[in-house]
Amino acid sequence: MDTFRATAFYLALWYAVLAALGAVLLIALNDVGPATGFLIAANVTLLFALALMAAVSRFTRHITRGQFWRTLPAGKRPVSEAGLAMARRALHDTWLTFAKGGAAAAIVLSGLAYASNGVSASAFAKAMRASTGTQAQSDKRWMGYRSARLLPTN
Repeated sequence: MDTFRATAFYLALWYAVLAALGAVLLIALNDVGPATGFLIAANVTLLFALALMAAVSRFTRHITRGQFWRTLPAGKRPVSEAGLAMARRALHDTWLTFAKGGAAAAIVLSGLAYASNGVSASAFAKAMRASTGTQAQSDKRWMGYRSARLLPTN
């Protein structure tokens, strides 16, 4: 039973990492604002949860046809009907728990998208420059270095 749950957990974790990587690449390559980025991440997370729910309904009926079955070590695959039922239950519980977590993360990301609506990316950049500038002005010792004096000032 522990092998089934561990395999289902790590397979769902792998799917979550791939979905997160896809969302990060989609956001980074399209160079969108913060609100749009959060909304894209929320939608990808919600699609991940829906895909897991669809996979659970498909693979719990035909458990021997999916990635879960191929991921199990050959010696640990059950042959009896009771073993198949245990594997179905482990897959069902684990993946639906991941889907529930994905839906909760989508709610949080949608809230962040709503909260950051109207805030441009340049506002974040200005805030970062302002905090860095006050930090640099409060510490004047770094201007004593020769390499800093050689840099052009605009």
